Amino acid sequence: MTLKEKIIKVSYDLFGTQGYEETTIANIVKASGSSKGGFYHHFKSKEDIIDTTFDSYVDDLKTYYNNLYDFYNNDTIKVFNGVFKAINIYKSDYVIRWPDFMKMLSSEGNGLIRMRMEESIGKMTEAFYSELIQKGNHEGLWSIDTPCNIAGLWTREILRIYTEISMLISDYNEYNYNKFVSLLEFDEHLINLLLSTDQIAIKEETLNYFKLAKPNSAQMDINSYKTLNKIV
Repeated sequence: MTLKEKIIKVSYDLFGTQGYEETTIANIVKASGSSKGGFYHHFKSKEDIIDTTFDSYVDDLKTYYNNLYDFYNNDTIKVFNGVFKAINIYKSDYVIRWPDFMKMLSSEGNGLIRMRMEESIGKMTEAFYSELIQKGNHEGLWSIDTPCNIAGLWTREILRIYTEISMLISDYNEYNYNKFVSLLEFDEHLINLLLSTDQIAIKEETLNYFKLAKPNSAQMDINSYKTLNKIV
Protein backbone atom coordinates (compact mmCIF):
# COMPACT_ATOMS: atom_id res chain seq x y z
CA MET A 1 0.00 0.00 0.00
CA THR A 2 1.39 3.40 -1.00
CA LEU A 3 1.47 6.33 1.40
CA LYS A 4 -1.32 8.01 -0.54
CA GLU A 5 -3.51 4.92 -0.29
CA LYS A 6 -2.75 4.61 3.44
CA ILE A 7 -3.67 8.27 4.05
CA ILE A 8 -6.99 7.74 2.25
CA LYS A 9 -7.75 4.54 4.16
CA VAL A 10 -6.91 6.12 7.52
CA SER A 11 -8.96 9.20 6.65
CA TYR A 12 -12.02 7.07 5.86
CA ASP A 13 -11.64 5.35 9.21
CA LEU A 14 -11.27 8.61 11.14
CA PHE A 15 -14.12 10.31 9.28
CA GLY A 16 -16.27 7.27 10.02
CA THR A 17 -15.46 7.03 13.73
CA GLN A 18 -15.15 10.65 14.83
CA GLY A 19 -16.72 12.58 11.95
CA TYR A 20 -15.31 14.69 9.16
CA GLU A 21 -15.44 18.03 11.00
CA GLU A 22 -13.76 16.66 14.12
CA THR A 23 -10.90 15.02 12.23
CA THR A 24 -7.79 17.15 11.81
CA ILE A 25 -4.86 16.81 9.44
CA ALA A 26 -2.70 16.16 12.50
CA ASN A 27 -4.95 13.17 13.35
CA ILE A 28 -4.56 11.81 9.82
CA VAL A 29 -0.78 12.33 9.78
CA LYS A 30 -0.35 10.55 13.11
CA ALA A 31 -2.66 7.62 12.29
CA SER A 32 -1.13 7.05 8.85
CA GLY A 33 2.46 7.23 10.08
CA SER A 34 3.11 10.01 7.59
CA SER A 35 4.80 13.36 8.05
CA LYS A 36 3.18 16.71 7.28
CA GLY A 37 5.38 16.92 4.22
CA GLY A 38 4.26 13.47 3.11
CA PHE A 39 0.62 14.42 3.56
CA TYR A 40 0.90 17.71 1.65
CA HIS A 41 2.82 16.00 -1.12
CA HIS A 42 -0.37 14.11 -1.99
CA PHE A 43 -3.18 16.35 -0.68
CA LYS A 44 -3.69 20.07 -0.22
CA SER A 45 -6.16 19.60 2.64
CA LYS A 46 -8.52 17.05 4.12
CA GLU A 47 -11.14 18.45 1.73
CA ASP A 48 -8.85 17.40 -1.10
CA ILE A 49 -9.06 13.79 0.12
CA ILE A 50 -12.83 13.91 -0.28
CA ASP A 51 -12.62 15.61 -3.68
CA THR A 52 -10.11 13.05 -4.92
CA THR A 53 -12.39 10.24 -3.77
CA PHE A 54 -15.44 11.80 -5.38
CA ASP A 55 -13.60 12.30 -8.66
CA SER A 56 -12.55 8.65 -8.63
CA TYR A 57 -16.07 7.47 -7.74
CA VAL A 58 -17.71 9.56 -10.46
CA ASP A 59 -15.11 8.61 -13.08
CA ASP A 60 -15.56 4.92 -12.26
CA LEU A 61 -19.35 5.15 -12.54
CA LYS A 62 -19.05 7.07 -15.82
CA THR A 63 -16.93 4.20 -17.14
CA TYR A 64 -19.74 1.78 -16.26
CA TYR A 65 -22.16 4.04 -18.17
CA ASN A 66 -19.92 4.35 -21.22
CA ASN A 67 -19.37 0.58 -21.32
CA LEU A 68 -23.10 0.22 -21.98
CA TYR A 69 -22.56 1.43 -25.55
CA ASP A 70 -20.34 -1.56 -26.33
CA PHE A 71 -22.42 -4.00 -24.30
CA TYR A 72 -25.63 -3.07 -26.14
CA ASN A 73 -24.01 -2.51 -29.56
CA ASN A 74 -24.70 1.23 -29.45
CA ASP A 75 -28.49 0.67 -29.22
CA THR A 76 -29.77 3.93 -27.65
CA ILE A 77 -32.93 2.44 -26.13
CA LYS A 78 -31.07 -0.48 -24.56
CA VAL A 79 -28.37 1.85 -23.22
CA PHE A 80 -31.06 4.12 -21.72
CA ASN A 81 -32.69 1.15 -20.05
CA GLY A 82 -29.29 -0.22 -19.02
CA VAL A 83 -28.25 2.81 -16.95
CA PHE A 84 -30.19 1.56 -13.93
CA LYS A 85 -28.57 -1.87 -14.20
CA ALA A 86 -25.12 -0.27 -14.51
CA ILE A 87 -25.74 1.69 -11.30
CA ASN A 88 -26.84 -1.46 -9.47
CA ILE A 89 -23.79 -3.46 -10.56
CA TYR A 90 -21.47 -0.62 -9.64
CA LYS A 91 -23.12 -0.14 -6.26
CA SER A 92 -22.62 -3.81 -5.44
CA ASP A 93 -19.00 -3.67 -6.54
CA TYR A 94 -18.33 -0.57 -4.49
CA VAL A 95 -19.77 -2.00 -1.26
CA ILE A 96 -17.41 -4.96 -1.60
CA ARG A 97 -14.32 -3.01 -2.70
CA TRP A 98 -14.56 -0.01 -0.37
CA PRO A 99 -15.92 -1.01 3.07
CA ASP A 100 -13.98 1.84 4.74
CA PHE A 101 -15.48 4.31 2.28
CA MET A 102 -18.99 3.05 3.04
CA LYS A 103 -18.33 3.30 6.78
CA MET A 104 -17.27 6.91 6.30
CA LEU A 105 -20.37 7.76 4.27
CA SER A 106 -22.77 6.08 6.70
CA SER A 107 -21.47 8.03 9.71
CA GLU A 108 -24.16 10.34 11.12
CA GLY A 109 -21.80 13.30 11.24
CA ASN A 110 -20.98 13.23 7.55
CA GLY A 111 -24.22 14.44 5.98
CA LEU A 112 -22.41 17.19 4.09
CA ILE A 113 -20.13 14.64 2.43
CA ARG A 114 -23.11 12.56 1.33
CA MET A 115 -24.85 15.65 -0.05
CA ARG A 116 -21.79 16.71 -2.05
CA MET A 117 -21.38 13.20 -3.41
CA GLU A 118 -25.04 12.99 -4.41
CA GLU A 119 -24.68 16.28 -6.27
CA SER A 120 -21.62 14.99 -8.15
CA ILE A 121 -23.33 11.73 -9.11
CA GLY A 122 -26.49 13.59 -10.09
CA LYS A 123 -24.66 16.00 -12.41
CA MET A 124 -22.76 13.22 -14.14
CA THR A 125 -25.85 11.02 -14.55
CA GLU A 126 -27.89 13.95 -15.85
CA ALA A 127 -25.19 14.69 -18.44
CA PHE A 128 -25.20 11.06 -19.58
CA TYR A 129 -28.99 10.96 -19.96
CA SER A 130 -28.89 14.27 -21.84
CA GLU A 131 -26.32 12.77 -24.21
CA LEU A 132 -28.56 9.74 -24.77
CA ILE A 133 -31.63 11.87 -25.44
CA GLN A 134 -29.73 13.95 -27.98
CA LYS A 135 -28.46 10.73 -29.59
CA GLY A 136 -32.07 9.58 -29.84
CA ASN A 137 -32.95 12.89 -31.52
CA HIS A 138 -30.31 12.31 -34.19
CA GLU A 139 -31.56 8.76 -34.77
CA GLY A 140 -35.18 9.86 -35.10
CA LEU A 141 -36.32 7.90 -32.04
CA TRP A 142 -37.97 11.04 -30.66
CA SER A 143 -37.84 14.80 -31.06
CA ILE A 144 -36.97 16.53 -27.80
CA ASP A 145 -36.33 20.29 -27.75
CA THR A 146 -35.05 20.36 -24.17
CA PRO A 147 -32.91 17.23 -23.56
CA CYS A 148 -31.26 18.75 -20.48
CA ASN A 149 -34.60 19.41 -18.78
CA ILE A 150 -35.88 15.88 -19.29
CA ALA A 151 -32.48 14.42 -18.32
CA GLY A 152 -32.53 16.47 -15.10
CA LEU A 153 -36.07 15.43 -14.22
CA TRP A 154 -35.35 11.76 -14.92
CA THR A 155 -32.12 11.81 -12.92
CA ARG A 156 -33.99 13.23 -9.93
CA GLU A 157 -36.54 10.42 -10.25
CA ILE A 158 -33.77 7.80 -10.38
CA LEU A 159 -32.23 9.22 -7.20
CA ARG A 160 -35.68 9.28 -5.60
CA ILE A 161 -36.16 5.60 -6.45
CA TYR A 162 -32.96 4.70 -4.59
CA THR A 163 -34.10 6.70 -1.57
CA GLU A 164 -37.42 4.83 -1.66
CA ILE A 165 -35.55 1.51 -1.82
CA SER A 166 -33.62 2.50 1.29
CA MET A 167 -36.84 3.38 3.11
CA LEU A 168 -38.53 0.17 2.00
CA ILE A 169 -35.61 -1.93 3.24
CA SER A 170 -35.88 -0.19 6.61
CA ASP A 171 -39.66 -0.48 6.89
CA TYR A 172 -40.86 -3.33 4.71
CA ASN A 173 -44.52 -4.27 4.59
CA GLU A 174 -47.02 -5.09 1.87
CA TYR A 175 -48.53 -1.61 1.81
CA ASN A 176 -45.15 0.12 1.38
CA TYR A 177 -44.10 -2.40 -1.25
CA ASN A 178 -47.25 -1.87 -3.31
CA LYS A 179 -46.78 1.88 -2.97
CA PHE A 180 -43.24 1.51 -4.28
CA VAL A 181 -44.44 -0.59 -7.24
CA SER A 182 -46.98 2.15 -8.06
CA LEU A 183 -44.17 4.72 -8.05
CA LEU A 184 -42.17 2.62 -10.51
CA GLU A 185 -45.18 2.25 -12.79
CA PHE A 186 -45.79 5.99 -12.67
CA ASP A 187 -42.15 6.82 -13.42
CA GLU A 188 -42.01 4.32 -16.27
CA HIS A 189 -45.16 5.82 -17.78
CA LEU A 190 -43.81 9.35 -17.25
CA ILE A 191 -40.49 8.87 -19.08
CA ASN A 192 -42.18 7.07 -21.98
CA LEU A 193 -44.69 9.91 -22.23
CA LEU A 194 -41.96 12.55 -22.17
CA LEU A 195 -39.94 10.78 -24.85
CA SER A 196 -43.00 9.80 -26.93
CA THR A 197 -42.03 6.14 -26.87
CA ASP A 198 -43.07 2.92 -25.18
CA GLN A 199 -39.68 1.25 -24.95
CA ILE A 200 -38.23 2.63 -21.69
CA ALA A 201 -38.51 0.08 -18.88
CA ILE A 202 -37.21 0.26 -15.29
CA LYS A 203 -39.82 -1.54 -13.18
CA GLU A 204 -38.59 -5.11 -13.60
CA GLU A 205 -34.90 -4.24 -13.15
CA THR A 206 -35.67 -2.14 -10.07
CA LEU A 207 -37.74 -4.84 -8.39
CA ASN A 208 -35.05 -7.44 -9.13
CA TYR A 209 -32.48 -5.17 -7.51
CA PHE A 210 -34.71 -4.67 -4.47
CA LYS A 211 -35.16 -8.43 -4.05
CA LEU A 212 -31.38 -8.80 -3.97
CA ALA A 213 -30.72 -5.75 -1.79
CA LYS A 214 -33.25 -6.62 0.91
CA PRO A 215 -31.72 -9.95 2.05
CA ASN A 216 -28.20 -8.61 1.57
CA SER A 217 -28.95 -5.70 3.89
CA ALA A 218 -29.51 -8.21 6.70
CA GLN A 219 -26.09 -9.76 6.07
CA MET A 220 -24.19 -6.48 5.76
CA ASP A 221 -24.19 -3.21 7.66
CA ILE A 222 -27.65 -1.89 6.81
CA ASN A 223 -26.43 1.71 7.22
CA SER A 224 -24.02 1.18 4.33
CA TYR A 225 -26.81 -0.06 2.10
CA LYS A 226 -29.11 2.77 3.12
CA THR A 227 -26.39 5.33 2.53
CA LEU A 228 -25.43 4.05 -0.92
CA ASN A 229 -29.07 3.77 -1.96
CA LYS A 230 -29.65 7.38 -0.99
CA ILE A 231 -26.62 8.57 -2.89
CA VAL A 232 -27.24 6.70 -6.11
